[in-house]
Amino acid sequence: MSGYDYSITLIIPDALRDDANRFFCALGDDLAPLPGRTFSIPLAATKDGEPTHWLCRFNARPSWLKSWKEWQADGIKEPPAGGEWDDYELTKAKVAAVMAGVEIDTRTFKESMAIDERITRLDPGSEALHWKAVAQAKSLTVGA
Repeated sequence: MSGYDYSITLIIPDALRDDANRFFCALGDDLAPLPGRTFSIPLAATKDGEPTHWLCRFNARPSWLKSWKEWQADGIKEPPAGGEWDDYELTKAKVAAVMAGVEIDTRTFKESMAIDERITRLDPGSEALHWKAVAQAKSLTVGA
């Protein structure tokens, strides 16, 4: 394995999406121009509904997960990608709101593969992905 031992799924409420995308640019994880596009999968209560939440899923090294846990416990003093929070159109209050509002589901690849296999057995034509299991658990589906 390449050292990316974890599958990470993050869900953010629609109201925090722009700030969350900017936040991931400040972390150095979203290399797109501001405002970023980390949270790009719309989730809604029904397939045709307006998004109430946004999701992203990525592979991570143990060091990313360790940093995330430290940030949750102690807060983030400055953007890991460099600069100041206002370079990303963020304030410390917005960063705190994103950290409080994000829901994270972390699985090892072995755990993620077990979920994927179970979804595939239940729905052989499905996209067997960790994020789909997390969205389903929250009674959300990919929206418009």
